[in-house]
Amino acid sequence: MNPARYILGLRKLPFVRDVLTIQAGSMVLMAAGFVSSIAFARLLGVEKYGLYAVVVAFAGTFSAFFNIGQGQSLYVFFSEAYGKKDRHAQAAVLSNFITVASVNVVLLVILATVLPRLSHYLYGSPEIGKYARILCFFQISEIWNSMTLIILQSLRRIRLKVFLEQAANLSYLGLAVIALLLGGKIWTLLLTQLAVSFFFLPISLITLRIVARKHGLPGIRETLRVPFRESSQYLVQGLVITADKTIGNFFPQGLFFLFSLFVPASFIGIAKIGVQLANVPRSILLPQAGDLSTAAFGKMMAEGTQVVRKNAAKLIKHALAFHAVLSLGAAIAFSPIIIWFYGAEYWDAIPMTLWLLLILLVNSLCIANSPILRLYRRTELSIIIGLLNWVFMIVAMLILIHIFPPPVTFLLTYFIGQMTPLLVTFYIFTRLLRKPA
Repeated sequence: MNPARYILGLRKLPFVRDVLTIQAGSMVLMAAGFVSSIAFARLLGVEKYGLYAVVVAFAGTFSAFFNIGQGQSLYVFFSEAYGKKDRHAQAAVLSNFITVASVNVVLLVILATVLPRLSHYLYGSPEIGKYARILCFFQISEIWNSMTLIILQSLRRIRLKVFLEQAANLSYLGLAVIALLLGGKIWTLLLTQLAVSFFFLPISLITLRIVARKHGLPGIRETLRVPFRESSQYLVQGLVITADKTIGNFFPQGLFFLFSLFVPASFIGIAKIGVQLANVPRSILLPQAGDLSTAAFGKMMAEGTQVVRKNAAKLIKHALAFHAVLSLGAAIAFSPIIIWFYGAEYWDAIPMTLWLLLILLVNSLCIANSPILRLYRRTELSIIIGLLNWVFMIVAMLILIHIFPPPVTFLLTYFIGQMTPLLVTFYIFTRLLRKPA
């Protein structure tokens, strides 16, 4: 078979086109994020950048506890309802999302009021909590922005989704760098992020209304008229899916937060750079392929469990090979990049990055876990493993922090966080996919 013809043939597949479109947007964002990371680190300095990393970890960890917006469940259930052309089911799914998201907003407002007092208790200063309060209001805005992006992806309006998403992200990154160059500090970064999110909120909602009319989706009035007893059928399973995603979102911000209670803020900044760079190879194609494979595996279920098993194994094999090649290139390139661009004061990020590149290869072996568990209604297993994973990491950190220096403790804890999900992969291939679909 001619490899070139084979590759060109793959590009004609809708699934592959969608993955490539999303990846193109991600590459632009990755490049912009890399530039902004350098600007943030150099213009703030190692101490202030470390404080910024602590603020993001602190806010992200506690706001994740209140994340019941059910974005993932909206994608799963709305995609199913739209695929069946069931307008009433679409309205019920949207009604459930709006109800739960409204509760989410109230909880985030309550959280914002107590964060300064909480940071005073944990860090001896309310300053971090005041910074984190801004990120709470950012999360409130993003709940509704994310609704538009999720529905666009469900409708396969991938280009429009990528355009809106990247326009907002690039606007923030550009404005934040300009603000720092003009002498801005941490307050400036956070307020810029909040302002951009609120600016794009009416744009995303207007876009959603236009697209909804074109695709014949239920309007806001029809959605709000759905009785709670009909929309609540999505509540329990939606909460399960959300819990699974929320536990995953704790990593690595929750890890940064835990370490910030025991180590200087400057180390958190170093660790953040290491994690950010080490995740670059993993972020190229793997998350998008994993998310979009949900629909692909859903179609394969009709052909039998063995078909799903075969294709899941193929997905893992190709993901691991692709990830390994990219990680090798990153290991060669990142050391001089850190010294040249970030500066000599971030020298400690080099060994951190190299070790994390090796550790994160394990992540490729778990790429099919979430899509398959959701399709086979076994998401609760992922939640149990996720909770056990955090127990293992917390216990290990509390023990190792008194034995090893912070970098070694961080790497060992991070390694444990990557290894535990392999139990799910083992279960999927030895038990779940050996049963009839």
